[in-house]
Amino acid sequence: MIDIQIFDSLEDLSREAARRFIDIGNAAIKEHGEFSVSLSGGKTPATLYKLLAGEFADKLAWSKVVFFVGDERNVPANNDRSNFRSINETLLKPLEIKDSSIIHWETDHGEKTKIVSEFETMLLDHFEGSPRFDLILLGLGEDGHTASLFPGSEVLDETGRFAAASYIEKLDETRFTLTFPAINNANNIIFLVSGAEKASAAAEAFGTDRVSCQLPAAFVQPINGSLSVLIDQAAAADLTAQ
Repeated sequence: MIDIQIFDSLEDLSREAARRFIDIGNAAIKEHGEFSVSLSGGKTPATLYKLLAGEFADKLAWSKVVFFVGDERNVPANNDRSNFRSINETLLKPLEIKDSSIIHWETDHGEKTKIVSEFETMLLDHFEGSPRFDLILLGLGEDGHTASLFPGSEVLDETGRFAAASYIEKLDETRFTLTFPAINNANNIIFLVSGAEKASAAAEAFGTDRVSCQLPAAFVQPINGSLSVLIDQAAAADLTAQ
């Protein structure tokens, strides 16, 4: 079952996302002393991150939060296209988060197998086994991809590994990503979706025909957790909610 909420604007959906982020975080810290969250890159979550680092900065014990970067491009961390760089600049640096509380893909040394292995090792070490995030934030691409799980990718069928690299032919680049075994084991998953260019993919991935949809975003099906979609009017134009 999906909780779908439609908002007038990106600002409005981001503000609701910030409230949920804080609520989930405080509940996790109260329950087990820590809040583990996987962050999404791209333009859409930047508004949320700025809200968290500004207006909501005093609402959470940030020293008890462990941040993961859910997917990444095969570029150095200081590259303009790096998800880590954008997240760091909008959220982590302003909140003065310590390096020890940030787990991201070590892309600077460039060896793909090693990058995946190191990230997965950090993941398994942190959770002492199968990862169970308190919250995973996800986006939606025009082609229905989420994280760096693209249509036609071999990693869509991954059942054993929690992290993977995949060459995306249409982009002519390698991406690193959490896999569905990691994503679907989360306590809470929230999609942030904005823009008219996402309307077709959103209608397929989150609409009444979701069970037969083959877009990667439709494969996000929590085993024992909640799934929410916060979407603006433009992206929801073709959506018939469940």
